[in-house]
Amino acid sequence: MNDERPLVSQRELTELEDQRHLLLSEVAELRRARDMLTEEVAAAEARHAQVAERTLEARERRQNLAGEVIALCGERAALIERISALRIAAIEMEASHHTTIPSSQRSMDAPSVRERTSEPAMGAEPDTKAETETETETEAAIGTDPAPPSDIKKSVGAPLTTPGGRVAATWTARARTTVKPRNDSYESGAQMVWRRSEDRIRLSATDQGVLAAVADGAGASGLYCGAWAETLVDRLPTTPISSIDDLNLWLDGFCLEFRKTIVTQCKADPPKHSKFVREGSFATLSACWLGATEKGIAAHWLGYGDSPLLIFDRTGNEVDLILAHPASLAAFDRDPHLLNWTVMPEALRLSAGKVMLPARATVVLATDGIGQYLMLRYLAAARKPARAPVGVGLAEEFRRLSQSAEGRLATAVKAHAARPSSGAPEMLAATWQDLASDGTFAALVATQCDNGLLANDDSSLIIIEIEPSCA
Repeated sequence: MNDERPLVSQRELTELEDQRHLLLSEVAELRRARDMLTEEVAAAEARHAQVAERTLEARERRQNLAGEVIALCGERAALIERISALRIAAIEMEASHHTTIPSSQRSMDAPSVRERTSEPAMGAEPDTKAETETETETEAAIGTDPAPPSDIKKSVGAPLTTPGGRVAATWTARARTTVKPRNDSYESGAQMVWRRSEDRIRLSATDQGVLAAVADGAGASGLYCGAWAETLVDRLPTTPISSIDDLNLWLDGFCLEFRKTIVTQCKADPPKHSKFVREGSFATLSACWLGATEKGIAAHWLGYGDSPLLIFDRTGNEVDLILAHPASLAAFDRDPHLLNWTVMPEALRLSAGKVMLPARATVVLATDGIGQYLMLRYLAAARKPARAPVGVGLAEEFRRLSQSAEGRLATAVKAHAARPSSGAPEMLAATWQDLASDGTFAALVATQCDNGLLANDDSSLIIIEIEPSCA
């Protein structure tokens, strides 16, 4: 029996035809998408070519700008150097018009341990002001045999006179510096050479009153840090530096001169020359300008780094710490921020201010080791709670470190807490006596180092005592 049914129904043929039209539409859509992508690729390639061309142009412009910047930097350096030269010339011209002061009447710019040559320290301003006659203390030059210790029979000092001519107070001061007790040495040829101190100090009577400063050259970094520290203290003006702008303007006056001088000295030693130019020179700086006003004795002060500056109120039976830089003990546990001729100082790292002194006051400037020692001895010796905010904060920090903290600073605090003294006034008086000669100061440093109360470090210390006028 024959089966006459068709192999594919009409309905199925219709469905297949619909599918064919759908596929043709999709193919056409894909071809259109391909054409669009081809156009986009071509456009992207054109844009890439344009970007590459602009990049080459930008690089060329950048190179040209870099050349212009270098040229401008060179011009700026030349201008600064010229300004420095003009400033030095002006100082020399001014100095030539002054009368030479007999040595017995000159102000005391020491007792600092400095490298002495036949010429003044680089950049030092000549001291030509007629000062009150004082008895200077013996000073030792680096690289020479130190002079025998000289006992001081009369303290260096002078009256503090107001602009109106009234004697408001008197100041007396002592200053000493010594190398660390367990000093380092090295062989140079057939000789044994002992490491020299890179501390520098300055104590000068001025028309306004007195200028005191301490700079601690950081021997672990850079080169010629002692020379840089000496330049800082010698170059200090007799008027206060009170802001970051003042500090920058002051440094601009001699940084290039210092660099040029040292580069000339070390140009024959390529490794030393490279290290000096690359790293520069590092030092702390603490300074204080004391002068009389109609309202009392004003102390303008500056601190950059961790060389302590302390001011004590001695008007009562007890001694009260009214100003401290650094303002916390924790600062001694951190690397200090230092002045370097290669970089601009940071405003946040500068501490500066003005404080009116009580009738009887003691001003202390020191390098970090001996300064930390005095701060901790004061905190261990205080018999009554501190009154000034800075003293309250330091006393609380001392108590906390002595009870629970660990580390190098806490170890030092605990050592001082375990050895309380008879009192803060007695501690300051004893320290003043220890500054009577080079020998007594060196003995203080060596003894307290052996006792574990003072780090084995170079030590420099200035103490200025202010007393009311008897008139």
